Amino acid sequence: FFFQAEDGIRDFCLSRGLGDVYKRQAYDYDTLVTDYQLYCERQWIRSFAESILFLCGACGSIIFSPLSDLKGRKAAIILAFMLSVVTMAAASFVDNHWAYIALQSISWIGMDAFFGMCFVILNEISSMKFREQSSVIINLSYALGGCCFMLVAYFCRNWRWLVRYSISIPLIVSSFGFLFMETSPKYLFLSLIHI
Repeated sequence: FFFQAEDGIRDFCLSRGLGDVYKRQAYDYDTLVTDYQLYCERQWIRSFAESILFLCGACGSIIFSPLSDLKGRKAAIILAFMLSVVTMAAASFVDNHWAYIALQSISWIGMDAFFGMCFVILNEISSMKFREQSSVIINLSYALGGCCFMLVAYFCRNWRWLVRYSISIPLIVSSFGFLFMETSPKYLFLSLIHI
């Protein structure tokens, strides 16, 4: 997760008396923890932010699920994706940790809903014969993307660069694939019933 401290030169947080150790800025790159000084007595902000992110992800599913039923899967997926990408890119430019948490929370509203709706539309367009395989493939692609990101993060240690160029730009480029996405047959069928 992006709030984890890294190994390196260690400094004890004596103010807590627990012997917690966090990396101080000893390299030519910054981490999220050191950039926003989220260690020692301010480390509670990390746990708080993680809780907010997961809460916002759940809210995104609650918001976008009915929207995808009303306006169609394709429209809801595009809206959730763009909400996530724009706020994620903006988060890498802010200098305040509260603004960063707020933007990342908005991003999670869209991203969590996006992944859920992609899974739903894939199951709706897959035939019964290939539904299990398609579900495995979408989850496998997510895991493979996470592994590739870890490899990129190993070589690029600046978290702002990672968010801007390794996440935001590839997501923006991949958004052109939505132009070729078909509307879900289930949505078309349900919209004909309600006419």
